[in-house]
Amino acid sequence: NETRMISGANDGTVRVWNFGSMSEKTEPAQTVRPWCLLLQPSGRRALAGVHDGSLVTLRLGDERVEVDSTAQIAAGPIADAALLPDGVSVATVSLDVPLREDLGLEWVNSAVIVTRDAITTSTLRVWDFDAARERLRCGAEPFLLRAVAVSPDGRFAVTGSTDSLIRIWNLNDGLRIQTLALHRA
Repeated sequence: NETRMISGANDGTVRVWNFGSMSEKTEPAQTVRPWCLLLQPSGRRALAGVHDGSLVTLRLGDERVEVDSTAQIAAGPIADAALLPDGVSVATVSLDVPLREDLGLEWVNSAVIVTRDAITTSTLRVWDFDAARERLRCGAEPFLLRAVAVSPDGRFAVTGSTDSLIRIWNLNDGLRIQTLALHRA
């Protein structure tokens, strides 16, 4: 019994590590270029959110990491993902437009750069991990959602965004419950 962790890099690799020995466990998967990674509790599968809006399911074998499936789920990059307590649902936050210079959006050093007055929205969604099927879509917001976390009971999600506000969402009906201002230092 070992504890696994995963890492991803801009060179397109996803690696699996033995947490106890900090040694690399498998040959890396190529061409994934993840923006965010999510390890299923079994340690045998992972999900990668990619800058082109695709959700990639990875099979984590004892010898290598392999791409299991790819689904195009968003127009723009998937910024973050969080596993729900049922172990089969995942919450994602993503940009609703592709990264295109003519839209005033660029991908520079693993970040979205707004180069002019771009009109952007981003959305919180809940997906079935295995089928990459959307189960819930929360309202599109006129800012960049950057982070998502899910409550231990799976009923609520919290998002962080570039407008320095935290939003709390009901994952039963997709409605925003509350908006909180972040601490300022």
